[in-house]
Amino acid sequence: KTLKKVKVVRSHKRVGVVGARVLGARNAKGPIIINIDSHVELVNGWLEPLLDRLKDNPTVVVNPKIHGTDKHSFGVGGFDDSSGYLGGLDFSLNFVSEDRLPPRDESISKYEAWKSPTPFGPTIGLWKDFFEHIGYLDVECDAWGGDDVELGLKAWVSHS
Repeated sequence: KTLKKVKVVRSHKRVGVVGARVLGARNAKGPIIINIDSHVELVNGWLEPLLDRLKDNPTVVVNPKIHGTDKHSFGVGGFDDSSGYLGGLDFSLNFVSEDRLPPRDESISKYEAWKSPTPFGPTIGLWKDFFEHIGYLDVECDAWGGDDVELGLKAWVSHS
């Protein structure tokens, strides 16, 4: 089935996850880039909060709350809905993600944003101009989570 608003860009050689993200970004026609890894299952309402965060800040990197997959039913919802994943760095500059957020106050919208030192890679949104401005990503980086660390550091340094 042909989708009018979707363009498939293929590499003639294996370029890895980071190379594919950069290739897609360089070929994108729209002003906003959203990378979605193949293992991510999106739920209704995932896009609107991302676009809302992006609309007022051209130098922010956003990602939605990621839910796990239940190992018994393969359904979405491996995490408690009142918490969220926080990406960060360890002392060796490796990407780490841990469930470190306190339970959500029920009076606060479940779409309330929180700051994280590094984005959590499977689904990331940012402005194409900003991605180009910070130099995309290092396509030679092959360490798991290295692209998350690099993107977080580049975004942080660009605000200095």
